Order: sequence, then structure tokens, then C-alpha cells
Amino acid sequence: MWAVPRDWPCETVFILGGGPSVLSQDLSLLTGRRVIAINSAWHTYRKADVLFFADARWWNEYKPKAFDGLI
Repeated sequence: MWAVPRDWPCETVFILGGGPSVLSQDLSLLTGRRVIAINSAWHTYRKADVLFFADARWWNEYKPKAFDGLI
């Protein structure tokens, strides 16, 4: 079993989904915060700390090459 490391203890972490409604949000409020981007949400917020995906189809289609965080 894998245990999730406690990389950001006592910090609030925001999870950013990739739905169209995210485009109407003021994402500048996330500056300096910890962010996990789900699938293609990393296109919307390139400063995310983590890119999370769960299916090979998405990875094979998009394979982000310019993401600097943890995948």
C-alpha cells in the first residue's frame, strides 16, 4: 500500500476541476495557495502543484510536457 505523504501539513489545498464553470472563477485568488489540478484543469491554472489523472486514455491523449509540478 502507498501512503500519501504529508507535504503540506496545516495548509488548505484547493482541488481544481476541469469543467467549463471554472473559467468564470477568479483563479488569481489561488496565487500562493496549494492547488491540485484534475486532468486538463492544469491548462486553466498552470501554477498547480499537482496534476492528478486516473485514466490512461487521458494521459495518452494529452501527456502534458510543460507541467512543472508533481504528476
